[in-house]
Amino acid sequence: MSGVGINLRYFEGLGAVAVSSGLADFYNNIATGLTDGVIVWPEAIISFKLYEVGPYLIDVRLGAVSSVAISANERTWDQLPDEVRRALLAAAEVYRDELALETVRRSTRAMESFEALGGGQLSRFQTSSGVSGPPPCPTWLAPGWLISSEGGCPAESSCGSI
Repeated sequence: MSGVGINLRYFEGLGAVAVSSGLADFYNNIATGLTDGVIVWPEAIISFKLYEVGPYLIDVRLGAVSSVAISANERTWDQLPDEVRRALLAAAEVYRDELALETVRRSTRAMESFEALGGGQLSRFQTSSGVSGPPPCPTWLAPGWLISSEGGCPAESSCGSI
């Protein structure tokens, strides 16, 4: 399975082989059989036409990684006029919230486009109770994630031993 960075750890608990690869290579990786699939956000499936070579999409609701921060170094911040700093601080929460909502909107549109553009089967992860979404306890993740932090992980107490 192709992926980038820390996302490759999701495959450890599944017994799959993780192949570090860039987004631009995902299509060819699947098309040539180097990998069987990728871990990627829905918009990339559409933008990079991954539905052409990967006809199955499983939405496991891993969440999203979005940059919802405005940052500046101290020197630049100090040089800004007071009214600009106040405006940025006032807009920060609105920006964060709207960007998160836009991420969800784009993801939803991409999922809807998957089948329309020639993708095959779209499946959504369901818990044993039939509720759509991730399991309440991430036992399907790489077990090392639950025990690697000092003092254990909060999930460990709700998951029990893995």
